[in-house]
Amino acid sequence: MLDIPSYRITGRVTGPEGEKHVLIRTVPAGPDGSAEREWRLFPSGHTLTLRDVRPGNGDELTLAVKGVPAAALEPGRLLFPRVWPVTAGARVLMLAPDPRDGEGRLLEGPGGAFPRGGVPVRLELRDSLVALSCPRPIPVIPGAAYRIRTPDGTVRRWILLMEGHPRRRDIQRLSDMGAGGRTEPALKTVYSWNLALRGWAELPPPLAGAEYKGFHAQGRWRVREKDWNRWTRRLVKAVSRPGGAPLVGLDGEIGCPPGALDALIEGLESREELTRRRQWLIPAGDPRKFLSPMARQLLDEVRAAGERGLGPEALNDPARKQNFEALARMGLLRIGDGLILEEGVYRRLAEAVRSAAGERGDIPLSTAKEATGVSRRILLTLLGWMETDGLLERRGDVRYLA
Repeated sequence: MLDIPSYRITGRVTGPEGEKHVLIRTVPAGPDGSAEREWRLFPSGHTLTLRDVRPGNGDELTLAVKGVPAAALEPGRLLFPRVWPVTAGARVLMLAPDPRDGEGRLLEGPGGAFPRGGVPVRLELRDSLVALSCPRPIPVIPGAAYRIRTPDGTVRRWILLMEGHPRRRDIQRLSDMGAGGRTEPALKTVYSWNLALRGWAELPPPLAGAEYKGFHAQGRWRVREKDWNRWTRRLVKAVSRPGGAPLVGLDGEIGCPPGALDALIEGLESREELTRRRQWLIPAGDPRKFLSPMARQLLDEVRAAGERGLGPEALNDPARKQNFEALARMGLLRIGDGLILEEGVYRRLAEAVRSAAGERGDIPLSTAKEATGVSRRILLTLLGWMETDGLLERRGDVRYLA
């Protein structure tokens, strides 16, 4: 079964003056994971980067991490590599030999030992499978082994089959597929049961290349073909509107698990059907096909304004502002510092600035103003956009070609 790299936080470390990363004391709670760089903090789900692993006292190690608030790195929290699909759940289904109904104590699972004495759990026998309920979320990954003290005091090794408590008819399906036997199933079999009941699963690294008939493969995700096609149609529809669609809450709109959204986006990006821009998804192709009548009208206004652009008063109306922002996300115009400029005009002016550079690549402000013919206010905004785009770099009061 699965053996997952992990660390358990034991405390904070005061690093030397000038230390750029947060230092935490940990103990290895699983195999050596120092080769992994992206980690997830359990149970918050924060993603952080592991920069360095340093020897400590005894079994302890000092980790230098970046990308998560220091206050979130409390003692007792667990770190799992991001590539492992570890989730947080309080209800799971276990494969257990000779279980009995009643209370038990969960002693150990992915991430090492639970608190001293274990976590009290409620056990419910379901046709040789055990539905386990915890008072708080535990690390959950199908195929991982857990140690539990059963009501008769015996410590047993149980295998987690899936998150949640399946319905009675699903329990029967599991039994028909061979779950509930006295021997541990193969890891690929555990995930085939998850796929049969849920229609999707995120595979752990040992199954990275596994194929399942009738299921679409995208990265580590396997999704029933009809579900994958339905989610894809919904995502394309959601994105194909003026300004695209925000990533926040998009998985709920589509009806897919949160992690599957990234796999869907990856698949559509590879087919050049959409583009990710910061926290938004934008339809690929000619963006003018997706404009509303108001957005088309506003774009015509900006084009008519030419190099003068539109001023901040154009954004006073909330509906107009929303449409202008959508046009900016779709790459049709620029907004900033009280100026709205059509993208083609911006590119033309930017090229004029770059062409005016001296032998050393320097572009004094007076030279840029003469080359473009625009006002100082518009020029300063234009130069700021060029710096953001990596076309220029500023040294003191002079700008140079990047």
